[in-house]
Amino acid sequence: MSLMRIAVRTAVVQAIKAGLTMAGDHVFDSRIGALDVTVDGSISTREDKPWVVVCTDASTTGNARDGSASPDFFRRAFVPNGWTTLTIDTGIASNMMDRDSETGESVLVSGIPVTDDGLELYLDLLARQIGDALTNPENEWAEAFRRLVQGIHNSERLRTSDDDKGVRLAAQQLKLTLDLRADPVKGDTEDGRTAVGAFLTVCDKSNDANIQNIARLIRAEVSGAAGDATSIRRRFGHTAAEALALGYVLKSDAPIAGFTLEDARDEPASPLMISSKCSHGSGARPLNRSDGTARAAASERLLR
Repeated sequence: MSLMRIAVRTAVVQAIKAGLTMAGDHVFDSRIGALDVTVDGSISTREDKPWVVVCTDASTTGNARDGSASPDFFRRAFVPNGWTTLTIDTGIASNMMDRDSETGESVLVSGIPVTDDGLELYLDLLARQIGDALTNPENEWAEAFRRLVQGIHNSERLRTSDDDKGVRLAAQQLKLTLDLRADPVKGDTEDGRTAVGAFLTVCDKSNDANIQNIARLIRAEVSGAAGDATSIRRRFGHTAAEALALGYVLKSDAPIAGFTLEDARDEPASPLMISSKCSHGSGARPLNRSDGTARAAASERLLR
């Protein structure tokens, strides 16, 4: 519910920087104040160069049959990210100008004059460059982004502008609703074949101390020994009774009051008969532990 949000923001910021857009290195993760909106609705900026700010906003999880991005079996889990909104804000002001070396005129970039339509033209070109950066097959950070995201549900473009004391300001927002992969759980092994493992591998290649620290903090959150059953329970939020009923833990692993196993051998491959004495009824039904483990493990693999 949180780690993948950190990862996707980091990957997008670094992918845009590596994409050599007109914004250059003026690309930020969750920067506050790049675009200020006053109570009367006017806007201003503290930046002195055209900027890009990447943020993760609202996210929605729930029952997949209701149209959200989380499968039905996430009953009490906190790892799903569901539909997550990623916003990419861009902005430029008329005082962020250069001097054309040939004509001596004030321009935003070569060939784009400092005019109202010039500001909008600049932002449209920058949006195109951002899209190209995020889909570039040779951009490692873009590849990490694409692996963290299972799909883009929809996109929306917004714009705003103002003339603050003679300084014209224009800004756009690209709002993407992402089907973001679920967070890893404690005890997950780091595997370069998984989305988060691939992201951490790219982080390790960076010389940026902040990125290295992000990788260290994510690893700290998921480190720790855990068996398959423990990891599955963490991922799906199963109770001990549900884990036993699904068959991926044995009575000897997690004794549960109110349940008895009729198979005294308690062997993984043997059919287990579970008798429930709970308030919702009683009775016995056959359950094969290996089948239950396989079903849960297969569901878990889909999330990586």
